[in-house]
Amino acid sequence: MALPSSGSISMYQVNQELGRSATASLSLNDSAVRGLAGKSSGAIGMSDLRGKSSWVLQTTITIGSSGSNYGFSNTVFGSIANRNFHGRTITYLARAGFFNGSGFEVDGSHTGSWWDKFEVGGNTVSERTDTGVVTNGDTAWNTWAGGLSNTQALGGRTSGTHSLKMI
Repeated sequence: MALPSSGSISMYQVNQELGRSATASLSLNDSAVRGLAGKSSGAIGMSDLRGKSSWVLQTTITIGSSGSNYGFSNTVFGSIANRNFHGRTITYLARAGFFNGSGFEVDGSHTGSWWDKFEVGGNTVSERTDTGVVTNGDTAWNTWAGGLSNTQALGGRTSGTHSLKMI
């Protein structure tokens, strides 16, 4: 999730955005904070962090299929050029026929919010509406905006190589 675009921003929120403990020691001059703000040098302030997000992945996805599922599933079908998403490995990102929407899964047990939406080939798919549920040791987010049909999931794409952006 992104830092607030208006109002106050706390160091607690900055730590969370960076995937750190909320109470970890942090200063505006830390390299991670500068990277988040997009300011490698010079004066930096909290306003430089407005709307910034460290939860961004820009890569490509080659959509494969298995039954009524299309997308990527941990070497079973499809592929992603970069599966690393904020220090985790994507194990699944697909339009899935069994729940009429899209699913996203990362390795290991995690809680909280990971993104607002994703785009495939420049088409915004949906905003995330569910929280992570741990099954078989991995965390899966399985429900996208209510009423999302199979043809909308992954931008309606069932094959080909497309840009993928998760924000």
